[in-house]
Amino acid sequence: MLRIRNMIFYFLFSFWLSGTFTKFYASSISHDTVSGSFYKCQKGAMSYVVEKPINQIITYSYDTMIVYYPKRKKAFKIKSQEDVLQKNNSFTDLKSYINNLRNAGYIFLKKQKKGDTITSYWSHEKQKIILKLAYDQKGRIYEVNVKTEGGKYLYTMKAEDYITLQDSVFFPKKLITTTQNDTEIFVFDSISIVPFDSLPSFIKNPVIPDNASVQLKGFSEQ
Repeated sequence: MLRIRNMIFYFLFSFWLSGTFTKFYASSISHDTVSGSFYKCQKGAMSYVVEKPINQIITYSYDTMIVYYPKRKKAFKIKSQEDVLQKNNSFTDLKSYINNLRNAGYIFLKKQKKGDTITSYWSHEKQKIILKLAYDQKGRIYEVNVKTEGGKYLYTMKAEDYITLQDSVFFPKKLITTTQNDTEIFVFDSISIVPFDSLPSFIKNPVIPDNASVQLKGFSEQ
């Protein structure tokens, strides 16, 4: 009985989601389409295995993004807390998202409730910005809106068309991020819960091979 309970606990708190994705990007000067597979641990960031237009693997930690080109044996490690905060969103886990905000230096201001929608407001003293987070009673995040303290719009992320897996796991089929300069739309399909053993090796253990060249961006020199 104890083993069964431990297995249930492990599933609930460490499951992985997988599926396919297509990303549409557009700005006033360019546009492109990227497609492949995605992988996401409940308590972690989204990782991507891009198949078109070029093979690459993208993973995130708290403050670092790795872009690895397996065929070219080349990788980039990019450190940018603000960028990761935007891309390392946890739309499948409200608690994780709020913890990420606190860890990034955001301070809770107030909360409002209207119908089934709850809206909380957060400020960042150093960056001088206000973040609005909208979600429902089930913990599904629908919108993240960021402005400067002076009211200048910075970016908005919206989640649409949530599906339910195993009665208590939620995932949006569309994510839309807009800034003053561009729009990025992710469309997800074939979404399912998968075992850890089925993940690609670099997703399970994102360590750049010794025979790959690595370029660092945003890291202070030691």
